[in-house]
Amino acid sequence: LCWVCLVFVVNLKKASLLAQFALSGCSQTEVINNISKGMSLLGPSFSLDSIVCSLVISVGMLSGVQRLETLCMFTCMSFIVNYVVIMSFYPACLSLVLDVSFCFLI
Repeated sequence: LCWVCLVFVVNLKKASLLAQFALSGCSQTEVINNISKGMSLLGPSFSLDSIVCSLVISVGMLSGVQRLETLCMFTCMSFIVNYVVIMSFYPACLSLVLDVSFCFLI
Protein backbone atom coordinates (compact mmCIF):
# COMPACT_ATOMS: atom_id res chain seq x y z
CA LEU A 1 0.00 0.00 0.00
CA CYS A 2 2.86 2.36 0.74
CA TRP A 3 4.35 1.77 -2.74
CA VAL A 4 1.04 2.64 -4.40
CA CYS A 5 0.87 5.94 -2.51
CA LEU A 6 4.48 6.69 -3.42
CA VAL A 7 3.79 5.99 -7.09
CA PHE A 8 1.01 8.57 -7.31
CA VAL A 9 2.86 11.18 -5.25
CA VAL A 10 5.82 11.03 -7.63
CA ASN A 11 3.74 11.89 -10.72
CA LEU A 12 0.80 13.63 -9.13
CA LYS A 13 0.99 16.60 -11.49
CA LYS A 14 0.97 14.44 -14.60
CA ALA A 15 -1.72 12.14 -13.22
CA SER A 16 -3.91 15.16 -12.50
CA LEU A 17 -3.32 16.47 -16.04
CA LEU A 18 -4.56 13.18 -17.43
CA ALA A 19 -7.62 13.36 -15.18
CA GLN A 20 -8.28 16.90 -16.43
CA PHE A 21 -8.10 15.64 -20.01
CA ALA A 22 -10.60 12.92 -19.16
CA LEU A 23 -13.01 15.16 -17.30
CA SER A 24 -13.24 17.67 -20.13
CA GLY A 25 -15.59 15.33 -22.02
CA CYS A 26 -19.38 15.41 -21.77
CA SER A 27 -20.13 11.87 -22.94
CA GLN A 28 -18.58 8.44 -22.52
CA THR A 29 -17.04 8.45 -26.00
CA GLU A 30 -15.53 11.90 -25.45
CA VAL A 31 -14.03 10.73 -22.16
CA ILE A 32 -12.45 7.70 -23.83
CA ASN A 33 -11.10 9.87 -26.67
CA ASN A 34 -9.80 12.46 -24.20
CA ILE A 35 -7.97 9.79 -22.17
CA SER A 36 -6.32 8.49 -25.34
CA LYS A 37 -5.39 12.05 -26.41
CA GLY A 38 -4.00 12.75 -22.96
CA MET A 39 -1.93 9.56 -23.02
CA SER A 40 -0.63 10.40 -26.49
CA LEU A 41 0.48 13.82 -25.23
CA LEU A 42 1.75 12.81 -21.79
CA GLY A 43 3.01 9.29 -22.58
CA PRO A 44 6.34 10.30 -24.12
CA SER A 45 6.99 12.60 -21.18
CA PHE A 46 6.22 9.78 -18.72
CA SER A 47 8.54 7.47 -20.63
CA LEU A 48 11.42 9.92 -20.85
CA ASP A 49 11.15 10.93 -17.20
CA SER A 50 11.11 7.31 -16.04
CA ILE A 51 14.09 6.34 -18.19
CA VAL A 52 16.17 9.34 -17.16
CA CYS A 53 15.38 8.97 -13.45
CA SER A 54 16.16 5.26 -13.54
CA LEU A 55 19.46 5.84 -15.33
CA VAL A 56 20.53 8.66 -13.01
CA ILE A 57 19.65 6.72 -9.87
CA SER A 58 21.25 3.53 -11.20
CA VAL A 59 24.62 5.28 -11.27
CA GLY A 60 24.53 4.97 -7.48
CA MET A 61 24.52 1.19 -7.85
CA LEU A 62 28.09 1.42 -9.13
CA SER A 63 29.35 3.14 -5.97
CA GLY A 64 30.48 0.02 -4.12
CA VAL A 65 28.66 1.03 -0.92
CA GLN A 66 26.22 -1.77 -0.06
CA ARG A 67 23.51 0.37 1.53
CA LEU A 68 23.62 2.94 -1.25
CA GLU A 69 23.42 0.20 -3.87
CA THR A 70 20.37 -1.31 -2.15
CA LEU A 71 18.68 2.08 -1.85
CA CYS A 72 19.34 2.85 -5.52
CA MET A 73 18.02 -0.54 -6.58
CA PHE A 74 14.73 -0.02 -4.74
CA THR A 75 14.45 3.52 -6.07
CA CYS A 76 14.95 2.32 -9.65
CA MET A 77 12.36 -0.39 -9.11
CA SER A 78 9.91 2.22 -7.81
CA PHE A 79 10.39 4.34 -10.95
CA ILE A 80 9.79 1.30 -13.13
CA VAL A 81 6.65 0.36 -11.18
CA ASN A 82 5.55 3.98 -11.38
CA TYR A 83 5.91 3.88 -15.16
CA VAL A 84 3.93 0.65 -15.50
CA VAL A 85 1.13 1.92 -13.26
CA ILE A 86 0.87 5.35 -14.89
CA MET A 87 0.97 3.97 -18.44
CA SER A 88 -1.42 1.03 -18.01
CA PHE A 89 -3.33 0.80 -14.74
CA TYR A 90 -4.15 4.47 -14.12
CA PRO A 91 -5.83 5.20 -17.51
CA ALA A 92 -7.85 1.99 -17.24
CA CYS A 93 -9.03 2.83 -13.72
CA LEU A 94 -9.77 6.42 -14.72
CA SER A 95 -11.87 5.22 -17.63
CA LEU A 96 -13.69 2.68 -15.46
CA VAL A 97 -14.50 5.19 -12.72
CA LEU A 98 -15.77 7.76 -15.19
CA ASP A 99 -17.76 5.12 -17.07
CA VAL A 100 -19.45 3.99 -13.87
CA SER A 101 -20.16 7.60 -12.85
CA PHE A 102 -21.79 8.27 -16.25
CA CYS A 103 -23.97 5.19 -15.77
CA PHE A 104 -25.21 6.54 -12.45
CA LEU A 105 -25.93 9.96 -13.92
CA ILE A 106 -28.13 8.56 -16.68
